[in-house]
Amino acid sequence: MKQVKIVFICLSLFLLAFDSLPSFAAAPINKNKELYEKAKFVKIINDITREIKANPRKAKLYVIRGNAYDDLGKSDLAIKDYNEAIRLDPGFAAAYNERGLSYYLRQDHHKALTDFNTSISLDPKLFWAYLNRASLYDDMGKFESALHDYNTAIELDPLSGIAYANRAIAYARQKNTSKAEADYKKAIELGFRFSPLNEKAFKKMLGE
Repeated sequence: MKQVKIVFICLSLFLLAFDSLPSFAAAPINKNKELYEKAKFVKIINDITREIKANPRKAKLYVIRGNAYDDLGKSDLAIKDYNEAIRLDPGFAAAYNERGLSYYLRQDHHKALTDFNTSISLDPKLFWAYLNRASLYDDMGKFESALHDYNTAIELDPLSGIAYANRAIAYARQKNTSKAEADYKKAIELGFRFSPLNEKAFKKMLGE
């Protein structure tokens, strides 16, 4: 559950990495699927809220509900739940990572970076924290720091297509065509699928 949510957010950050982001806004939306997804997250929130009433000191439940709030675009409620999870369990590395993602998507880079740093200090092998911090560094123009974190993420999970896809974008931003294309091919080889719009934007970044 949690992992699916993070993949979705990382893909959102992946789209944000492109200079031609506005072109994605014109992509058609499947309204039926959108309504189904919304109903699914509302159900999760209702179910987890009942569980929280029965187990109010179980930190993981607040993180799960926070994930669902984030997926509904209710970041204020999501952050409130992540705060509670951290209050209950100050050593919960994943909760800091989740809250960092919420701050990142709100463009609050300082708070996002603080949370990703804390998450990694608590769990130096938390793949998603390195991947998310790398995306943040890349957006902040700190390429070397981003590359270091992408490399670490890939060392932790050599079979992660999304890690290679995001590093490909970082290389493309630096106009390092050979490395960008190599990572692009590796991402596809590992099962990551670029949409036609993503592929077009990627090639545009490389000047093709």
